[in-house]
Amino acid sequence: MATTPSKTASVITKSTVPFFYVSDLVDVIVSSIAENLVYQQSSVNGIPGITNATVKEEEKARLARTAKEFSKLRVILGPVEITNPKDASQSRYVSLGDIPISVKYFVQWLTDKMLKRANVEYTLSNFLNAFLNELVRDFLGNDDCFNGSLRQSVRLSQAAITSYKNENSTSDEITDLMRYSTGARVSTKDIPALLKKADRELPVLNIAGSRPNDPRPVPEGGGLERETNYLTYYAGRIMPAERATGDKTIDEEQGIYHYGIGRKEGIVKTINFRKTSAVGLKELRFEQQGYDGLQQLREQYDVEVKTFANVAAFPGVYIYVEPETIAPNYNGDLTQLGVGGYHMIIRSEHSFGAGLAETTITAKWVAEKYSGTDPHNLGQPGPEKCKGRGSS
Repeated sequence: MATTPSKTASVITKSTVPFFYVSDLVDVIVSSIAENLVYQQSSVNGIPGITNATVKEEEKARLARTAKEFSKLRVILGPVEITNPKDASQSRYVSLGDIPISVKYFVQWLTDKMLKRANVEYTLSNFLNAFLNELVRDFLGNDDCFNGSLRQSVRLSQAAITSYKNENSTSDEITDLMRYSTGARVSTKDIPALLKKADRELPVLNIAGSRPNDPRPVPEGGGLERETNYLTYYAGRIMPAERATGDKTIDEEQGIYHYGIGRKEGIVKTINFRKTSAVGLKELRFEQQGYDGLQQLREQYDVEVKTFANVAAFPGVYIYVEPETIAPNYNGDLTQLGVGGYHMIIRSEHSFGAGLAETTITAKWVAEKYSGTDPHNLGQPGPEKCKGRGSS
């Protein structure tokens, strides 16, 4: 009897994946822009067709001003919270700049953005907004890989901040703090110690004007020579449902302030509700939570809150509208009907004048108050419409 020798299948145990870090990409782009602005100044004289010396000098002056203003720009890649897929209670904060990017993915992404659409220019802010938003959406927020177990529910936020550095310093505030650090990075948890070494107090950036004993007061005329413009990006994990309890003390520790009406004191003047029109919302709720009586017909109500001057109300900040101040005698939870609960500010308008100091806050409904007895929150199926008492 003849036997056939067995063949061992070759298994690839190693694979080379070319990648770069987000921070390296931003460094290359920003430094290239700065170098190009300097190069353009030196190449003005060689532009064919322009012989007027005055025109050339004006172009040089314009490029010099642009280079000077660009030197005041800083791109800050803030933290993103990454949870442990094996244990959701464990998480770690890392910088957006430390996220590795596949070269193949980046080339495909840039080709789609530029070549397919025949675009010839891409501004820095537009590029960063699109790249970081799609990075968070396509990777951290994607549930295609590993049956969704590695999906991170995060949202990218952006803020443009203007600050005024110390008049005795040639660097911005963040660079000054790094000089007191033993490493090349500055973590948010290290900031209190670094400020103590630098003999400074919070806040790190001077954006609120003059304060007592502050070596960085805003000079007369606005202080254009001392201003630094920060373009900041950071990603925050969506608040877990079990922490949205409506408890005022817990919420305020997280920066979520409560707003209610009918009190003898406070800054709130009026709260108006406006129904949100969301196509397919009831069908989605039925698909996710099953049949739940009249709650299946509930709506979501956005709010417009008028208060006395409240300049700390920024777009992107969460607030909590207390439903018990709206209907004190109601025994149920109005937030489950879409009235009150957690909202996100999308617009804040401030009006100041003679005898007038008022803020109008427009906020979108985000979430109801968490209920530990809700079968949906317990991971149990809710009541189903087609199952009666005699069903088996």
